[in-house]
Amino acid sequence: MAEEAVRLSVKQFIEKFWPTPPAGDVPPIPSQNPFADVASLVAKKAKGKDVGDAFTKAVNQCKLTPGMQLRVCASRADKGTSSLKVGGAFYRTDNPHAPVPENGTPRTADQIVVVDFKRGTTSSDAFSDYGEPCPEAADRADARGQLATYAGKAFSFQHRLALFLLVVNGTA
Repeated sequence: MAEEAVRLSVKQFIEKFWPTPPAGDVPPIPSQNPFADVASLVAKKAKGKDVGDAFTKAVNQCKLTPGMQLRVCASRADKGTSSLKVGGAFYRTDNPHAPVPENGTPRTADQIVVVDFKRGTTSSDAFSDYGEPCPEAADRADARGQLATYAGKAFSFQHRLALFLLVVNGTA
């Protein structure tokens, strides 16, 4: 099977692997920008936690991720692990064995997509090294290291081949 291929058109691929949900499952288009509060907080250089709370509220209220909910992991890291914890994560809503956490703990083993919330400063952008060394390069390297640690933690808790990690970092 390793040397076999199945040719599908883009349309066939989308129909097979990303079918359009039934009409009742598609959330309505918001009449206003659901992320306006997030943009306002970023402009004020608010803390990452406040940006995370506003982003989470917008995603969940508008039902932008059907079948999943975003939760801020505000309180603490999982018991028995390092103190480093993610800012938030998406969890499945249809898993009776692992309901969406309500107490702010990360529950790393149940996370689908990891989310890290940043203030919106240039130094928080882990992937923005513009060739020339600058005073913020060390901060960016630290941010990359933080993301790598989150990924390593997820891989140690779950059998995965890949991890999607969403970084929410506005521009101030």
